Amino acid sequence: MDLKQFSTEDLEKKYKTTAALTYLLAGMLIVLLALGTYLSIKNGFNAIVVVPIALSAVVTTNFKTIKLMKAELAERKAGPENQAKF
Repeated sequence: MDLKQFSTEDLEKKYKTTAALTYLLAGMLIVLLALGTYLSIKNGFNAIVVVPIALSAVVTTNFKTIKLMKAELAERKAGPENQAKF
């Protein structure tokens, strides 16, 4: 994803939305993993334990995207006068 094509306002909006949804997804996956583990201990293996493990790749990818968005926004806010000149 080329972040330079977005306007600063659009990028800030996309950053806030992506961050909120990613943290929500991560929290839900932690709860699902805990409940799945509890049910597996209580009733034997339950396939629901595999779901949060499989979906953790999505969370990892989103955290990487959030980091890139944050860096791009910081670079834009620094402005051309604060950037290194080559």
